[in-house]
Formats: sequence, C-alpha cells, structure tokens
Amino acid sequence: IRYGAATYRVTWTGNRWEVWLDDRPVVSVESGRITASTVVVQSVTVNAGNVEDAVGSVSPVAVTTGSGPVTVLRDGMAFDGTWSRPTAAATTVFTTRTGTALPVAPGPVWVMLVPR
Repeated sequence: IRYGAATYRVTWTGNRWEVWLDDRPVVSVESGRITASTVVVQSVTVNAGNVEDAVGSVSPVAVTTGSGPVTVLRDGMAFDGTWSRPTAAATTVFTTRTGTALPVAPGPVWVMLVPR
C-alpha cells in the first residue's frame, strides 16, 4: 500500500498479519511487533481540505462517508468487496460484491485508507 514516499506491506504469519513500513517491521516500544487479525484496505476520496497541521501545512482529508471498493485481509486470504457508510455517525459496513456481509476476525483491526 503506497502513500507517496512511504510503502506499507502486510504479511500473513499463519495466525496474524504483520505490518511493515518501508521494508521494516512496525514495532511498538510498549508491546513489540505490530500485528493485526484483519487489515482493511479501504479506497477513499482524498481532498486537500482546509485542515492544517501544527506548522500550518495543509493536510489531506480522507472522505469516509459514501461507498467504494475495499479489500479485507482476514485468515490469510484477501476478500474484495464494497464499503459503505451513509453518514459520519454511521458504522462502516463491508460487503462482498454480491452484498453478503464481510466480517472482520476477532482481534486487532488495521484500517488503511488509500486514495482512489
């Protein structure tokens, strides 16, 4: 998953997805190696917006309402489908292309918002 100059990669270990950033494992000082039971790769519209960071640079804004393509990585497999969230107060729902619910596995879930 590419974000400009940075690249994320996830690798199935047999029971979890390991998260990598620029070919290095992502590690937490407190808990060690970062893993997830499910990784959601959600394609979203990204706007320039009017949000500024601490030094005044304009930050991109991901639009997470509406719908679009999604890939859910779970149990060592990839499942393509659609995400849907009609309002900011609603929960995002993931479904297969035929409309069947696409659940996440129990445990940590990483959601990667990627520009369309």
